[in-house]
Amino acid sequence: MSEMNPFYFDAEDRRLFGIYHSPDEGDGDDGSAGASGVKPGILLCSPVAQEYMRCHWALRKLTQLLTRSGYAVFRFDYSGTGDSSGEFSQVTWENWKTDLRMALHEFKAVSGVRKVSLVGLRLGAALAAEVCAEGPISPIQELILWDPVVKGADYLAQLKKIHLQSLTVSRKSPPTLLPTESYGYEFSSALIESLRKLKLPVDLKVRKIQVIISEASPACASWAARAGIPAAQLQVIADDGQWDELDKATGALLASKIPQAILGALNARGSNS
Repeated sequence: MSEMNPFYFDAEDRRLFGIYHSPDEGDGDDGSAGASGVKPGILLCSPVAQEYMRCHWALRKLTQLLTRSGYAVFRFDYSGTGDSSGEFSQVTWENWKTDLRMALHEFKAVSGVRKVSLVGLRLGAALAAEVCAEGPISPIQELILWDPVVKGADYLAQLKKIHLQSLTVSRKSPPTLLPTESYGYEFSSALIESLRKLKLPVDLKVRKIQVIISEASPACASWAARAGIPAAQLQVIADDGQWDELDKATGALLASKIPQAILGALNARGSNS
């Protein structure tokens, strides 16, 4: 049975919360050994703000699916989110990229894995892609992007739309939002500026890439073409998502097909060798 080991680790002057999930003992579901040195470790990169809350259950379920199949998994909270130190209103995009690199270091140290696959959801996918694009990181052998944010400006517009809809429901007059306010969270000016400029990079310095989206997206398809990602590595799998809908934003992400597809991608592409 998989064991869960929560702990804190350092990222510069910040304390980050992480959870290491060991793989189930014995063989994985595909018949390969479940030891940490055989299969890659899976580092999950979560969304932020309200989407962090919405996706918590789905990422826990994905973790269970992966550990039962013999994968070691590491989850962590970025600075200013979850149980990590710092204020959300003060963190920057660069802080989060540093957090991801430090999480990778800690994951290797605690688990003994030699290779790591990054699985990012929403803004976590964009964060993982940027870190990969900034230079080859030897332990990272695969990048799996789940409903990635392709353009930061569009992402901010989505958050603003949902926030305005949620406020309008209980008001007779249109609400006024602060420039840094987005659906209950105060984004720093530096973070907003970084997100406005954010575009999913096309030069991803990683051997294997898989993109899985819950509905057809011309923006994602265009990006994948520019990034040279083969059609077979861009999957459209109808599942829970609808990121710009208010009624979805307030409930848990109940995705079931995409987590199975992620496991399938990890197994089918020889990640356990």
